[in-house]
Amino acid sequence: GPLAATLLAALLLGRTGSRLLASSGALALAFCGSFWYFSTNAEPYVVSVLCLLGFLAWLPLDDGRARPARRVALSAIAFGLAVGFHLSAVVLAPVGILFILLARPRAPRVRLAALFAAVAGALIAAPYLYKWLRVAREDRLSGLEGLWTDFFAPANPITERHFLAHSYS
Repeated sequence: GPLAATLLAALLLGRTGSRLLASSGALALAFCGSFWYFSTNAEPYVVSVLCLLGFLAWLPLDDGRARPARRVALSAIAFGLAVGFHLSAVVLAPVGILFILLARPRAPRVRLAALFAAVAGALIAAPYLYKWLRVAREDRLSGLEGLWTDFFAPANPITERHFLAHSYS
């Protein structure tokens, strides 16, 4: 928990140069009750938060940084891993895409947002698609129901040991 809050403070300080904003952001995370609940129970949520910090750190938000496509790809991979550790992180996908669309320079921003969505989407969808493709043809409809259930009442693909071992049949 303290490591994630400290990394957020360092990230905010590096991005904004404001100690006040960096400490406020870190303290807002640190005082969030659910964050401390998850981090003290040694659940996968802290790993998800650390991946989300990577997602934020690699987002190309200004034109002063080189290789925006590489940074977007790294950010998307970190985001996909965050969702893999806990599916609730998926709600930040529109935020990431919005940040990319509002970033400078304006020219490649739509292509960068599409790259982010493609990389993160592929990483998130891969384990579910793998399981669904292993379903017998006559069980495809129940396979879609299993896919829906897995995503919205999650059996986590990274933390559940036998997630990929059982198809949706």
